Amino acid sequence: MKALEHAPSSVLIIIDMQEHFVTECSEKIYRALVREIWLAKAQKQPIMEVLFDGYGTTVHRIRRHLENYEHLIAGITKRRMDKSSEIVEALNKHRLTPKLIKVGGVSVRSCINSTVCGLSEHLTSLASDCCIEVIQDGCGP
Repeated sequence: MKALEHAPSSVLIIIDMQEHFVTECSEKIYRALVREIWLAKAQKQPIMEVLFDGYGTTVHRIRRHLENYEHLIAGITKRRMDKSSEIVEALNKHRLTPKLIKVGGVSVRSCINSTVCGLSEHLTSLASDCCIEVIQDGCGP
C-alpha cells in the first residue's frame, strides 16, 4: 500500500467475497460494496481485502474495482471466523488510526459478526473514538 498523504478518517473492509461463499449474494450486495469501494477511492481511504484462507481470491465483480488502487491492503487471510487480530495488525503496520471502520461482505451470521465483535474489543488500541459500521445492504447472509 502506498503511504497516505493524510490520516484516513475511515477504512473499508471487505470480508470473504470469494466464489465459494458468494452463492447467496444478491445483486444488491454487489452494488452496495461497489458503491462503498468507489466512495473510499474518491476520498483516498484505505480498503482492506480479507479472505478466508484456502478459498481463492475475491470474485472478479468486486476485485476489478480494487485493481491498481494504491491504498489497497490485500493479502489478509485467516482460517478462523474472527479476523479482527489480523485486521488490527494490518492497521498498526500501516500506522492507520481510523475514526470509522466500515465492514461488508459475507457472511453476516459468521465471519462478519465474529470479526466485528473482535474489532469492538480492540477499539481502545485503535483510537478512542473509533466506530464500526456494518454496511447493511453490503452484507450477505
